Amino acid sequence: MLRLALVVVPLIAFAGCQKENPAYCMDNPGKQGCPPDAPSGGPCMSNPDCTNTPGFPVCDAMDNGGTCVLCTANDHALCTGTTPVCDNHSCVACTRNDDCGTGGLCLPSGACASSDNIIHAVSTAAGMDVPGCGNPGTECKLERALTEVTASKNVIKLDDAGPYTPDTNNFVVNVNVTIDARGAVLHHKADNSPVLMINSDKSVTLFGGTIELAHGTNGDGIQCAANATLTVDTTTLQFNDESGIDASSCTLTVTNANIHDNSKAVGTTFFAGIEALKGTLTISRSKLVSNKGGGITVTNGTFVVVGNMFLSNGDPMANAGGVSFTNSPPGNRLEFNTFANNKSTTGIAPGIQCLVAGFKAQNNIVWSNTGNNPTGVQVGGTCVQSYSDIGPPAIPSILGIDDGTNISSNPMLIDPTMDLHVKAGSPVQGKAHATPADLMGIASQDIEGHPRVVPADLGAYVVPAQ
Repeated sequence: MLRLALVVVPLIAFAGCQKENPAYCMDNPGKQGCPPDAPSGGPCMSNPDCTNTPGFPVCDAMDNGGTCVLCTANDHALCTGTTPVCDNHSCVACTRNDDCGTGGLCLPSGACASSDNIIHAVSTAAGMDVPGCGNPGTECKLERALTEVTASKNVIKLDDAGPYTPDTNNFVVNVNVTIDARGAVLHHKADNSPVLMINSDKSVTLFGGTIELAHGTNGDGIQCAANATLTVDTTTLQFNDESGIDASSCTLTVTNANIHDNSKAVGTTFFAGIEALKGTLTISRSKLVSNKGGGITVTNGTFVVVGNMFLSNGDPMANAGGVSFTNSPPGNRLEFNTFANNKSTTGIAPGIQCLVAGFKAQNNIVWSNTGNNPTGVQVGGTCVQSYSDIGPPAIPSILGIDDGTNISSNPMLIDPTMDLHVKAGSPVQGKAHATPADLMGIASQDIEGHPRVVPADLGAYVVPAQ
């Protein structure tokens, strides 16, 4: 019987080479690349051995003598879209340009743009203004690059620091495009126009770059027209006479932005860092600082404002301090933000002014904002404030917007006029009303990328450990 066993085992192993799954999986249930009903057999030797294993079509001959897996570094056809890279037999997002092949770009979504997708632009006189430009060595001017965009060649990379200045008044985007502006500066040419104009019905992603110094009427950093979709990631918008971004019936998403010192025009008409009329605004992990017309204003639009800091926005004559929301439809969110040293005119709360029926804001810090209101009230309007640190003073009971869960304790900001990090031992630590499900997606990290966990802290910054 022993002699028989010695003969049979090699035969099973040999037969297993033609199967889709190695015997290794039988001995190690749950191993990456092994389905739960793995049949017995020997290791795979090539991809055809894995054809009957749904989801694991690639044979990694170096893994335990041959294991069927989802992908390898050299064989990753199933890794597409926002997970184009194979890492440890799993498809993941790219994190650097090197993940995307020679001349490729890693996009904010985690997807790759190959060299064939990219149009190169430069700010210098060497930039070409001829059809077909855009390859290394024949770089376009940015205005020309915007006319070279096609369905397959739809990423523009700005190859130098600039400043990029258009030949006409401003840069007009009339195509669906992604613009990699990392390290570049964009200006307009003529007064009374924005730097960047996103036309109606277009879908645009801008990542990196600085948009600045628009002057005069319509002197916004970016204007986004009706039914356009604009995604802004890791971009600075600064020193524009009107708003950093003016969005009208636009779907606007902003992440990791620095929006400061806008509304610089002389006079008594003030503009917010972001002004949204109708449409949808989603903003997270961004800093809005010293925008004279307020941090954000939304009128008749939907807003999701999570994990941002609002510092020194507004003016004693402005109609908004930190944020102002008016007559918004359902579907809104205002959570994990920090407001300090914002200012507003009489009758307007300098921290949060919110006139949205049936809406509740929560998990915010609203502290030491000022204005022309002699009572020092921090929040106003009809929106209920919940699980937040608000003061001084606490929300006056006459307003009827305190649901009884708020505190009014010094949050121990490092400096309410300059630095809104929170000191260790702050009373806001662990005070957020949030389940693990609430801390997924847009609320999963603080403004600096630190993970939020239950019990979560109030405000934009996770409190450091003592």
